[in-house]
Amino acid sequence: MNTYNHIVIFSHGFGVRKDGRGLFTDIAAGLPQVKSVLFDYNEFDEQKNTLTIPPFSENSKRLDEIISREKKMNPNAVIDIVTHSQDAVIDALLSPTSIRRTIFIAPPLSWNIEKSLARYKKVLGAKINMSGVSILPRSDGSTTIIPREYWEERDRIVSPIALYNAVAETTDLIIIYANQDSILSDEVTSGLSSNIRNIRLDGDHDFNGPARPNLVRAVQSIIGD
Repeated sequence: MNTYNHIVIFSHGFGVRKDGRGLFTDIAAGLPQVKSVLFDYNEFDEQKNTLTIPPFSENSKRLDEIISREKKMNPNAVIDIVTHSQDAVIDALLSPTSIRRTIFIAPPLSWNIEKSLARYKKVLGAKINMSGVSILPRSDGSTTIIPREYWEERDRIVSPIALYNAVAETTDLIIIYANQDSILSDEVTSGLSSNIRNIRLDGDHDFNGPARPNLVRAVQSIIGD
């Protein structure tokens, strides 16, 4: 069995698969010197083309399992974590130890559920039922299924910033913001710990198009420090 000296674990965003719709595979391709670990949180039904979102606690448990597995298989390896969007909160809830460096890409800083619901309700065919099952058609043709437990646990999270500040006590935390982020617009960074390194890059929420290579280079630089 091969062992590795450097591992990067990728924690994908809401309603997507482990590749982050190409975001993570592009970043991983730019890090050939490390072992990149991509994994799924969501339950995917290929026949129905649906993704079912587990609650936050289940996702944090899944992330913990992945980290523990990699530590066991590679006891001397340096481990970094890269997250995108809402899954920064999953990492922050777990706040894993023995992680050298953590990168949050386009994470939410505020936690305004009404703002999220307003955006979801604009989607053609969306059915939002916070006391039952919500159905959210996605731009890639898939459908995201959101159970009641997701909303209940989200409602108990008061402040992502407080969670991020706690993460910065145990790891070198870098946050990369997208200057043209239409999903997380008007995010205010006040209240973030001075231990957190903040980087702003041009790009939309997923750093699509010409913004992607700049993001990949930024992550390469951070991981390679």
